[in-house]
Amino acid sequence: MKSKRHSRKSSLFSQLLAGFAISLTTVGLATLSLNYLFVASNLEHEAQEQAEAITRSIDFANQGLLKTGNIQALKEIVQNYATLPEVVEVLIIDRNDKILAHSNSEKHYHSYKSIHPELINIIQQVRQTGIEAHRFMKIQDKPVIVYLSPSQSKLFNNSKQYELVLVVIDREIYQYRSQQIFLYSISTMGTGILLILGIMGFVVRKVVLKPIDRLNKAVLESNSTRKFSLPAQLPNSEIKFLADTFDTIFRQQQHIETVLKERAELLRKQNMVLSTLAKHRAIIDGNLKEFAKEITRVIALLLNIERASVWLYDTSQNHLFCLNLFESNSQGYSSGVTLNVADYPAYFKAIDTEDLISAFDAHNDPRTSEFSQTYLTPLNIHSMLDVPIRLKGKTAGVLCVEKVAVCRLWSAEDENFVRSIAELFALAIEARDRQIAEQALKQSEILFRQQAKELEITLEELKLTQSQMIQSEKMSGLGQMVAGVAHEINNPVNFIYGNITHVNQYFRDLWNLLQLYQRVYPTPKPEIQAEIEEIDLEFLAEDLPKLLSSLKVGTERIREIVQSLRSFSRLDEAEFKEADLHEGINSTLMILEHRLKSKPERSQIKIVKNYSHIPQIECYPGQLNQVLMNIISNGIDALEEKMEILKNQPEKSLPQFTPTIIITTEPINYYWIRIRIVDNGLGIDKEVQSKLFDPFFSTKPVGKGTGLGLSVSYQIIVEKHNGKLYYSSEVGKGTEFAIEIPVCQSHCKAA
Repeated sequence: MKSKRHSRKSSLFSQLLAGFAISLTTVGLATLSLNYLFVASNLEHEAQEQAEAITRSIDFANQGLLKTGNIQALKEIVQNYATLPEVVEVLIIDRNDKILAHSNSEKHYHSYKSIHPELINIIQQVRQTGIEAHRFMKIQDKPVIVYLSPSQSKLFNNSKQYELVLVVIDREIYQYRSQQIFLYSISTMGTGILLILGIMGFVVRKVVLKPIDRLNKAVLESNSTRKFSLPAQLPNSEIKFLADTFDTIFRQQQHIETVLKERAELLRKQNMVLSTLAKHRAIIDGNLKEFAKEITRVIALLLNIERASVWLYDTSQNHLFCLNLFESNSQGYSSGVTLNVADYPAYFKAIDTEDLISAFDAHNDPRTSEFSQTYLTPLNIHSMLDVPIRLKGKTAGVLCVEKVAVCRLWSAEDENFVRSIAELFALAIEARDRQIAEQALKQSEILFRQQAKELEITLEELKLTQSQMIQSEKMSGLGQMVAGVAHEINNPVNFIYGNITHVNQYFRDLWNLLQLYQRVYPTPKPEIQAEIEEIDLEFLAEDLPKLLSSLKVGTERIREIVQSLRSFSRLDEAEFKEADLHEGINSTLMILEHRLKSKPERSQIKIVKNYSHIPQIECYPGQLNQVLMNIISNGIDALEEKMEILKNQPEKSLPQFTPTIIITTEPINYYWIRIRIVDNGLGIDKEVQSKLFDPFFSTKPVGKGTGLGLSVSYQIIVEKHNGKLYYSSEVGKGTEFAIEIPVCQSHCKAA
């Protein structure tokens, strides 16, 4: 560290000396340049004056010598001037442009034009004007000053003709003298600069570098100790001022760092709080009351204020009510205060149009001064920070922060924090509204589903009822038709059946009479004998009793069928009454007998009756017979389908199969009886067993079933008779249907 500081010190010293040297050198060079120009100008002027003095002296001598005609003396004078080191050439030219005298006596020139043709213009100019003139020019590549002076002589008649004295001065001599002076000045200045730099180096080390080194050491130590100690014995100069400035800056820096740390810590806490509030359950649940309590408490704690509150507009937007107010002094919550919007127009206009209201002096701020007498003064509120709670671009409420007893200047961090809290509360309002909408939507969906379900059930019930009504109407019509047919058949059959006995008796009486007549008259007439033979009287006498016996058997069978039809239709009996189940089963079998008999394509279906002693039951006989008809008919269909399948198989592989329906009746207990109807048909697939009692479901081909038989049967047994209808089936082996019904409907009990 010490070598590093020494290196910095040497570098600073070198930089200072270099700066001084450059400054002095720059100033010296500028001064030398100006001095050189000044000296050169003076020397040029001196050369001009010397040329002028020479021309005037020669002119004066020329005037006197020309008067005496002593030209030789004039030439000597000219040659004498030419001996001067700075004089290059001297000429005297007469009025005829002839050379009277020349500084070079070894050459003889008759005209100056042969010597200096470049001077023709200037010589003519001087002759015409009679005014002296000089020119800076080069003659034979040498820089010179040419000076011409006119001279009048009374020796000539024409007084306007001038003689000319021409002097050429060497400028290189004067330039050389200027350069010599400049070099001397440079050496003198260099010596002075070095002397000044030496003195400055000593002064800088003593007055500047050492104090700066002590100041630098103090600054370096402050980096580790974080405290700046002003070095002692600093010169009362700019370094002392710099040290004082360092001290002030360091103190301000420490203060700024402290403030920044405090703000950073406050921001960290605020961010943590915002993050926690953003995950608060009240936002998700839309519980505004609970969330308002939480945010007002947090604001009061972090911002160190006495009052924080949440206000919301009512549905009319004419009043602002306090949802929650937290007071840090009492650590209490309150609510219910209402403000009329029309009473504070300036405040509510600012709330609707501005991003926030930051009032340092709430009593004098034009946006909040309306509250001074009624609100601020009674509560000793001095400063307010109010942020509107906006929802979908509209103001839904206000988040209010209030400082009591003293005024407070709200910082940008305070404003941003409260603004973020207001946005979180707006999210809570949105969550609440969304939950209300979702609940309403769910209720609507539930209601719609219920209505749809009820409508579906009603529609199904309507369809079922309609089908049942149609089925009942069909059965009623069938019953009426059967009853009508039975009634119409019953009358003639009874007539025939009742007269057969009499016919038989009459025939016997007539036959006895005929036999008596044959005994009394053994030899009939030929016509009678021929008729007897023609009608085969012996055969008639033998066959007619048999015919009458067959007619009696036939009429008895017709009477049984009619009785079965009347028993099945039950139209001659009350709708609900006690009935004999066995009679209903027998009448159903009688009606279905044509389906049980053998046919060319199949064998006869065997019926096995296992009747037990059961009491008569209270029932709807006609409806119960309908159930028996449906179940037995389904059993016959299953047997016919199985026989059709077996018929198409090879005879050798056919098992011995006897289509059979077994009908069993048995008591379950004193109150219930059971009817079991079993067939050995194809059975029912498991896939369709659960749908067997559904309305309009049928396993039969289209046109052979409505799908209502078992559904109606289930309704008759379960709903009309409070009974049970169930089944069991095994594919390939058959199906069993069981009907359980109470003996008495008025006080039936479960089996």
